[in-house]
Formats: sequence, C-alpha cells, structure tokens
Amino acid sequence: MVAPSSAASKKLPRLEPERARFKQLLLANPNYFGNLPDSPWKAVKKASANTRYEELGCIGYEPAKDLLEATVQIQLAYGYGGGLCSAGSKEFVRFYVDSGGGWQDAGVAGFDAHDLAATVDINFSGGGNFLR
Repeated sequence: MVAPSSAASKKLPRLEPERARFKQLLLANPNYFGNLPDSPWKAVKKASANTRYEELGCIGYEPAKDLLEATVQIQLAYGYGGGLCSAGSKEFVRFYVDSGGGWQDAGVAGFDAHDLAATVDINFSGGGNFLR
C-alpha cells in the first residue's frame, strides 16, 4: 500500500473538456475526434496518436498461443475518474495486425485506470483478454 504524500493532497489540474465529457461529445458527434474518415460528421478535434494520458509501450504477438500482449504507460497522475477507491475509468486499446494481406482487426482489450499521486510509479502489463 502506498502512503499518501503531500503531492497527493494537492489539487489536480483541470481536465480538458474532451477528457471530462468524452462520451457526451461522441454521442453528439460520432466523428468528434476524426476517427471516421468517411463520416458525414465533421471532425472537431483530431485525437489520432494523442499520447497525453497513455501510450502503448511494448507490443508482442505469439502466434502459437494466438496471444497478443501490450504494456500501457500511464502518462499523467490524473484524468482517470478518481482514486483507487472510486470506479476510475475504463480504458480500451484496439489492435490491428498486418500479416501481409492488409490490416485485420485483432480485437480490443480494456483495463481500469485511476488517479494516483504523481510520486507513484506503476506499470501495467496485460493482454490476451480480447473481445471479438
């Protein structure tokens, strides 16, 4: 267990509207972040390759086990819906694999993330539990 530090008790920076109201923005405009190139909806704020909150680190695939794994590096100590005693936020990663015949959807994995003191260094590694 990590003891709270003085950094944990400080007020966290304000979230940008796109992080705080993510679901509402997508409900109002499914292409808000510009991920649907053929959509009639106009993109408002491009978010492709945005690594402000999290970033994929190492990614590996083991064909014999049909197992795809990745590490997610959490970049900020805030922006995840609350601390360890809260629901936090559900984060998702969708994977695509090109084995020579074009990009194929390899599934999606999810994990729970929480706001933590900036002095805590935590690495998450997971994989294999994909929704297909």
